[in-house]
Amino acid sequence: MGVYEDRNTILGLRINIEKPLNSGDYYIEYEFTGDDWKENAALILPDYIGKTGVMIQTLHPFSTSHNLATDQIINTGNLWLNNPYFKYKDLLIL
Repeated sequence: MGVYEDRNTILGLRINIEKPLNSGDYYIEYEFTGDDWKENAALILPDYIGKTGVMIQTLHPFSTSHNLATDQIINTGNLWLNNPYFKYKDLLIL
């Protein structure tokens, strides 16, 4: 699986915190969606980028898919993806 890098289709951002540290359990600390998600995320994101125990997720549109093995159809929606490469400057590009 490749890295999802289409920055034009990012619809939101999540900041997840690992609690307790080194447990592998992450909890949503902040979630930014809607028309002003970039502006709101820009106020908080610098405090978390590059810190231990922080996982950034970005929200992307997801088109309908069909699993041939199970015959299951997954409808159109939005999908949160872990994005360890997302940086503060990416908010300025979007």
